[in-house]
Amino acid sequence: MRNSGRAKFVDGSYVLAALVDTSGYSTAVTSKHQAYFITDVPLKVGGENLPTGVYSVGFIADNKFVVCDVGGHDVLTVASGEDADLRRPVPLQVTVAPGGAGFRLYAGRKYVTFSR
Repeated sequence: MRNSGRAKFVDGSYVLAALVDTSGYSTAVTSKHQAYFITDVPLKVGGENLPTGVYSVGFIADNKFVVCDVGGHDVLTVASGEDADLRRPVPLQVTVAPGGAGFRLYAGRKYVTFSR
């Protein structure tokens, strides 16, 4: 459970996220491909449109979150936040965003918000 998370929307659609093992790869690869992100519906990630699909995602330098397609090409890059008040951060988790405005994908204390 520490290495995966999911969100279920009211209409029954899902978003799944799971960490991947990138040990042995270069830093450039490990930062951009920290987790798989699978959605069966289009989403807004950090305010940007993301089509249905399977992606690799990662929190990179300068408080950015990058989404890549299965070919390793950047699909979108958005600003990420850091939640200093998060109690007990874990490697990866999905929580309801404050105010119920979607969900947050966390990697430790870093997060990005996504919604329908």
